[in-house]
Amino acid sequence: MNRSKTTILSLLIVAACMVAGILGARASRGEQTFSLGDFSGIQPECAVETFEEDPSNENLVSLLKVLCYWAQVEGDETVPTLIAEYGSLFYDRVREGEADPSELGSDAEMMELLQWVDSYGAKRMP
Repeated sequence: MNRSKTTILSLLIVAACMVAGILGARASRGEQTFSLGDFSGIQPECAVETFEEDPSNENLVSLLKVLCYWAQVEGDETVPTLIAEYGSLFYDRVREGEADPSELGSDAEMMELLQWVDSYGAKRMP
């Protein structure tokens, strides 16, 4: 009888450790840090509208940050095509000398943004 209690207790401990490991793995995977900011208060449609009204490079970068936030953090499946579209526009501007990433944010910030933009299919410069 004691042996079966010990076995059951051991199995419960193993199960608890497995659950803790799975939850930890999920938390660390979901913790793929999005350090460009919290844009939960800005709807993607509003960011697009702002850019359409004033298509400056600053507004384009802000739009891309908002879209990447909504795709990555909020899981909005409607914005990846917009990221690819506006990300490609950003790359076009850089190629044509109309935008300088170093003037639009820190190197680390722009590198992270461009990694997100690339991951959603923006067409880079040839």
